[in-house]
Amino acid sequence: MKTDKWFYELFLSQPGMLAELVPGIEPQWQFTYSAPVIKEKEFRLDGVFVPISNDPMVPMVFAEAQMQTDEDFYGRFFASVFLYLRQYKIRRAWRGLLILPSRGLTLGGIFPILYC
Repeated sequence: MKTDKWFYELFLSQPGMLAELVPGIEPQWQFTYSAPVIKEKEFRLDGVFVPISNDPMVPMVFAEAQMQTDEDFYGRFFASVFLYLRQYKIRRAWRGLLILPSRGLTLGGIFPILYC
């Protein structure tokens, strides 16, 4: 808890530091900074295929069937997967299987894009 408060104070006192730490962030961009509490809601996965093998390189497969437009699909799907991985302490490779009626189905944007 002390470290979190320290980071909070540091970022509040040095707003330009974000541009130095994250590639692609311009120094003139302005941000607000907060430390919110995130409450979990219930997520339900359509299916999880768990390998019988103990080999951690044999991936689990998270399956989702989506038959209608859903602008929030990707956020909900990845939130479900990552909460599952955290809750069950999974330490193995995984893949996602999306079952769609057509490639043209609108599932929302791919943002946020991760830059590393």
